[in-house]
Amino acid sequence: MLGEQLQKLYNFQELEKQSEKMESALKNHPGKKELLTLRKTIEQAETSYSQRCEKMEAIKKELARAELKSKELDGEMKLLEKRFTAEK
Repeated sequence: MLGEQLQKLYNFQELEKQSEKMESALKNHPGKKELLTLRKTIEQAETSYSQRCEKMEAIKKELARAELKSKELDGEMKLLEKRFTAEK
């Protein structure tokens, strides 16, 4: 019984050692640094994309306002042309 418990304790300790080795290997894995760099690059690209989308939306709104103003000016011009030709 005591020998069985000692064997279980030994097995547990061995598993802990393996777990610590694996954690250490994971922390020091060369791919981890590359992964963090890629993640940072992706985050920067997402931020840049988001900013560009916001800028594009602002430009679309400005274009819509300019087109509306152009239509208003066209309408005013047509009215002035009608008045001018009516006065002749």
